[in-house]
Amino acid sequence: RAKEKAKEKAAGASNAASHGGPTSVRATSSNLSLHEINDAIALRVVIKARRLDKALEDEPSLRAREALLCYYVQRVLMDMWPPSNPSRVKDYIANPKPNGYQSLHHTAAVSRWGEIWPFEVQVRSERMHRIAEYGVAAHWDYKLGDGPPPPAAGTGGA
Repeated sequence: RAKEKAKEKAAGASNAASHGGPTSVRATSSNLSLHEINDAIALRVVIKARRLDKALEDEPSLRAREALLCYYVQRVLMDMWPPSNPSRVKDYIANPKPNGYQSLHHTAAVSRWGEIWPFEVQVRSERMHRIAEYGVAAHWDYKLGDGPPPPAAGTGGA
């Protein structure tokens, strides 16, 4: 862990959060097995870089460094959990979706309870996360019918 903290400090990552847990259950007309749902088990890592020099580093530079940190973290996670299917590796940072969604995704396989399960990994910056969860890229409106409140004023919402 000490090596990881040193790398984070050198890269300028002030903190990183991981979000894992059950994803929303989708109602479908077909009978899917949990093994067929690629994000039944998932990990999301959200990165926020600290500004190295407030006078010299502007917002675009900070965002570019955060994107580079996302790629670095994805590489580390891919070494731990290699992609199980190359077609399930997605780079929405270099190729954002039309609605502005940005993130890095890959699907790996993990063994739990004596079975092999698909395991989705997502890496994004805090700004990308806010846009995905609360901005135009949010998709909670069709999942829940009524979404969460937008970020509070002054929190740097999308």
